[in-house]
Amino acid sequence: PDALLLQAIVQIQMEDIEGSLDSYRTYVKAYPNDLTTSFIFARMLALHDKTEEAEPLLDQSLILNSENPLLNQLKGLARFNAKDYETALPYLEKALIGTPTHLNTRLAAGTSAFKLKDYEKSHQHLSFIVKTLPSSHHALRLLAASELAIGLSLDASKTIDKFDELRVEDSTLLSSVGLSL
Repeated sequence: PDALLLQAIVQIQMEDIEGSLDSYRTYVKAYPNDLTTSFIFARMLALHDKTEEAEPLLDQSLILNSENPLLNQLKGLARFNAKDYETALPYLEKALIGTPTHLNTRLAAGTSAFKLKDYEKSHQHLSFIVKTLPSSHHALRLLAASELAIGLSLDASKTIDKFDELRVEDSTLLSSVGLSL
């Protein structure tokens, strides 16, 4: 077991991520009760867009510690990547209790809420990070649409002013804001 873990660490240092994942995969298969290493492996999988493979390991860890912000974040992002927004949102919001300023978690929560047509929650999450978003970010459009949906027409107009450029697909949003104002 020690040789496998050492090999995985050396492979990370040599930037052989796939090799390291294979070493961790072999280790976790042979030693499934080592929850610490399983968690490290799940986190690596999630960081390298292999959330589908990470999910069973995350589920196992969440059984033991359902309040852990990082576990909830990883599970929420895994469900978000699978476009399962209804399942993703509660995990993401639970993660935000422990790490309220985490940009990617907040962004995924706001987008999930928007996809679920919960514009209040979408506005809550996206308005929290609006100052950190570049003017070309799609989340600004989601925020403006959420603001418009909950009756914040002036705020939607101010959000639209932050767009770096207007696109053809923005015409409906612009018309709706103009009509609302």
